[in-house]
Formats: sequence, C-alpha cells, structure tokens
Amino acid sequence: MTAAIVGGGIAGLVCAYELVRLGERPLLIEPGPIGGMVRSVKESDFTLECGPNVLVERSDLRELLDELGLRADVCYPVV
Repeated sequence: MTAAIVGGGIAGLVCAYELVRLGERPLLIEPGPIGGMVRSVKESDFTLECGPNVLVERSDLRELLDELGLRADVCYPVV
C-alpha cells in the first residue's frame, strides 16, 4: 500500500482507480456503501437513481465506462 483514500464516493473511487493504473495498491477506507451518493435502489418494479445522473453524457466518463467494461450496465431513465 502506498496511499490511503478516505471516502469511497465517486472522487475516492476515481482516485483509487488512477493509482491502480499507475501500479500502486491504494487502501480505500469507506464505512458505508461504496459509491457514496451514486447508487441505484430497486423498489417494487422501479429502479431509483440516487446522486448525480447526468455524468454519463461526458465523453471522459464514457471512455472510463468503456475501459472498465461497464458501458452496457448504464441505465437511462425512460421518458
């Protein structure tokens, strides 16, 4: 371990990801659920998106989702 990151929200996760890309092994400290305010909650037949949900339109975030293999997991609201 070369770094400790306090907080597993979006900023902490991106920091940890970048450190891993540089070959480091950071320690992520988060007492609650990983993702901070960014999470999906299933309730009955609905999926509720909590936290910021407009970030997926940014090209840098789309590239990150592609790199992580998560692009297919992005859910958009039905209008």
